[in-house]
This record gives sequence, structure tokens and C-alpha cells, in this order.
Amino acid sequence: MAETFGATLRRLRKRAGLSQPALARRVFVNQSTISRLETGRLAPDARLAVRVDAVLDADGALIALTRPAAGLLTPDDADRLDYIAAHARRLDLPAVESLGVVLGGLRRLEDTVGASMMIEPVRAQLALVACLVQESRGGLRPHAVRVGAQWAQFAGWLSTATGHYPKADRWFSRAYELATEAVDRDMVATALSFKGHLAWLTGQVNATIGLSQAVQRQTGVYAGQLAYDALQEARGHAVLGDKDVVDRKVDEANDLALLAVEQLPDAPPWHYYRHDAFWLLEEGRVYRYLGRPVRAAELLTAGLDTLPAEQQAAEWADSYRRDLASLVPVA
Repeated sequence: MAETFGATLRRLRKRAGLSQPALARRVFVNQSTISRLETGRLAPDARLAVRVDAVLDADGALIALTRPAAGLLTPDDADRLDYIAAHARRLDLPAVESLGVVLGGLRRLEDTVGASMMIEPVRAQLALVACLVQESRGGLRPHAVRVGAQWAQFAGWLSTATGHYPKADRWFSRAYELATEAVDRDMVATALSFKGHLAWLTGQVNATIGLSQAVQRQTGVYAGQLAYDALQEARGHAVLGDKDVVDRKVDEANDLALLAVEQLPDAPPWHYYRHDAFWLLEEGRVYRYLGRPVRAAELLTAGLDTLPAEQQAAEWADSYRRDLASLVPVA
């Protein structure tokens, strides 16, 4: 009988001379996660398998044993896409809106399976969306273009998460263009914000600050977006050592985050992950770069502890764990 993932993990962990807690610290998960993986009570996802495989020098053995995602679409969503593909030249509004429903499910699925597993399926769906936008006209076009902007933004995020920054920038530019045509102020702001995030990832701190400021000048935008960009701008100022500006922007962000709670029922669907835990994590990251490690560690720990269960394993959550690990010495 072939060895299971759990049995292989246990064998390789012991070979490496690591306890369960020691391995958990190395791959940024709880010790209970390692225990549940080894006993078969938790199915491994591809992203975690890659990290554990690398730490244990498993040469791909654990990756090969990872159970693949059991389909990226629900049967209903698959039916929606089939219908749209067959009727792209004579779509109605419910069909266009169904593309937004499918996208909402994929956003949350990416939190579970990781961006790399989404790239190829989403690429095929993007071709369908592009056809829809190209063929749309009359009163249907603004709706199709608005949905197209959302898909372009998601493609930009997947490219960002997998390290394809030039491609990500092109997708965010496309999202910005489509959102401008559709007069979708929230998506215009989101596209600009993600361009600021890309600037951060590529070491262009001044561009991060400038683009974040451009978002905050937008009117009629969800307060959660403005709160994030106030913190993104604050992070840039933290790197530059502008402490007074940082404190001011953090105060602004906290006020905006409170307002975002009131606006939550009407928030754009792509802001689903921006909740109390997220604001703690972002503020903690600001203070990490400002050189206030104790405050940063408090905020990052509180944010990670209060993340919703469905987001605990998200790749973006791992980035905050790495931030925290850089502040707290491993015993």
C-alpha cells in the first residue's frame, strides 16, 4: 500500500530531527496543523505541501502526494459559464451578473487553494469575459465592462501573488481602463491601489505613496478602500522615517475603518476580506517598518489570532506571519 501524505510527513520530519512544534514554526502554521496532517484528520493543500517539502528536503515527495483540488467551480457556476459561452453575442443582464457571482466564489476559493492553482482555469475564463466585453453594446455594455474590470483586477492579483509583476501591472491597467469607462469609482480606486502595492513589491516606495494618495483623493469610494490606502501610504512614510506623518495617517485609517463597518452592507464584493483583523495586520506592518517592534508584534499577533477560519490558510495571511516571525525570535 502506498504511503499516505501524513505517514510520509511524519517519517521525513523525524528524519530531519524536528519536533512537530519546530516544524510548525518553520512553515508558519500551528503545531495542531502538523499533528492533524500526520494523523490524516486534515487534507494538505498544495501551498502548504510546497513549504513543508522544501523545509524537509523531500525532493517533491510531499508535493506529489497532495490531493488536487476537487474542481474549481460548483456545478451551478460551470453551467453559468457554459451558457455564457454559448450565448456571448446575445447576453442579457442576469447572465452578465452571473459572471460576478462566479468571480465572488473564485476569490474565496483562492484563499483556500492558493493563486498558482487558479492561474490556468481563470485564464480560460478571462478569454470568455474578454469576448463578452468586446461584443457588448447598448445598455448592456456598462454592466459587462464593470464585470470585466473586476475579472481584470482578479487576474492582476493572481499575477501579483505568483510573482509575475509586469503582467500584473498590465491587468491592473486594464481594470483601471474598464472601470473608468463604466464609471466604477470603487474599481478605479482598487486598481490604483494595487498598482501602489506593486510599486511597494518592486521597491518603489515614493510611487507607493503617490498612488496611495491618488486613491485617497477619489470621491464616492468605499471607506474600507480609503482606510487601506491610508495605511499603505503610512507604510511608505515609515520606510522613509517620517514618524509624524505615519501617526497621522494611522489615525486617519482607524477613523475610516470605523466608517467602513457602517458601509459594509453596500461594500463592493471584492472587499470581503477587509475586516477588523485585516486592519490590525496592516497597522502592525506599518509599525514594523517604523521600527516599533513591540507594538508591531502585538498588532500582528492580534490580527492573526482573529482572522476568520476560512482565511487562516490564505497566502496573503502567510505574509503577515513572516512579518511577525521577523520580529519574534524563534525559541
